[in-house]
Amino acid sequence: MQHNPYSAPAAAGPNVAPGGGLSTGSYEFNEYENATIAKMGARAWWWGLISAITGVIGLLMLGGVMAFLDELSAEGIEPHYVTLFVGALGPVVLTHLVIAFNYMGAGSSLKAVVNTQGNDVEHLMQSLRKLGTAFMVVSNINNAVVCTEVVGSLVNGTSGSLSCVLVEDVTGTCTDVAPGSINYGEFGPALVGPSAYYYWDASLDSHWPTHDPCGTNAPNHLMGITDPFGAVLLRPE
Repeated sequence: MQHNPYSAPAAAGPNVAPGGGLSTGSYEFNEYENATIAKMGARAWWWGLISAITGVIGLLMLGGVMAFLDELSAEGIEPHYVTLFVGALGPVVLTHLVIAFNYMGAGSSLKAVVNTQGNDVEHLMQSLRKLGTAFMVVSNINNAVVCTEVVGSLVNGTSGSLSCVLVEDVTGTCTDVAPGSINYGEFGPALVGPSAYYYWDASLDSHWPTHDPCGTNAPNHLMGITDPFGAVLLRPE
């Protein structure tokens, strides 16, 4: 078998103005446009805050469980159930905190569109980039993951590191594994950790798509599924 190509060519970047900033101009939105953008910013910020609160509550619950392990054992609760609870709640908490970070950041950028002069388009683009940094990959033959940009970007076609968490255990296999980066090879992008976790191979002549919950570029996905499917959700609701 051939090994999947993970050496990514240099990605083309956006048009850059002298000095390194994006060439966005100095357009100013009018009063009606500012009012609409302000509402969007407030809603994004509040959704982020709600996600942050639920994430913190989840963290407190996890901390409480870990702090009272002995008491829970004394009440007859088996450690196995505690492990299942922590394993199920942990990824959900992390996902809420990641979403909170992105939405509150996007809301702040949208507010800056209204509150500043001369940089409306640049602030708007920053907001859209923050809203678009999180994506979710779902499948009925591999585990579902939520990822946010660190260096790499699915949307912009950039190889590099990601922050990913497993949010749905579909396979019952390698539930402690999640991708850590995205690599763009000759035939398509791959979520990698440590090898291919998802590989969207577009070649008709060589290589293969990968759906490996263990991230080893091996056929560890669910077999015998009548209608295998998958989807990439670019913006979490």
